[in-house]
Amino acid sequence: MGPMTNGEKLRSMVTGFRISAALSVAAELGLSDRLAGGPRSVPDLAAATSADIDSLNRLMRALATIGVYEEQQDGSFANTTLGEGLCSDVPGSVRPLARTLQDPAVWSAWDISPTVSSPVRTPSRLCTASTSGPIDNSCPHRTRSSTTT
Repeated sequence: MGPMTNGEKLRSMVTGFRISAALSVAAELGLSDRLAGGPRSVPDLAAATSADIDSLNRLMRALATIGVYEEQQDGSFANTTLGEGLCSDVPGSVRPLARTLQDPAVWSAWDISPTVSSPVRTPSRLCTASTSGPIDNSCPHRTRSSTTT
């Protein structure tokens, strides 16, 4: 497979939140920790995590398609070296980072669509986030001690 086209790269960027969300759920459920001892079936993982079997099966298969887990011939799943990075006891684990995505405050902090589409009606985080660059005099939330750029 050759390098991605710009369209493919952009599509991957636009839909990337789905992977982040799936990794976050896997981290929250501790799936990689539960697979550290070897492959386990979805019903076993569902019982251990109080998760819905069908939903967990879809999650595991989705994460297997990107190399986080590996589906075995018997339908069970195992960690991959990539998936081991979500184990809580490995050096450099990204599990804590992935778990933060479960916090609604994290998602709301990145919800800039109302700000961009309607900065006058919605207090703008964008126009107050930086004091460098040109002054945006049209933004009522932007204040700066100097009027020069």
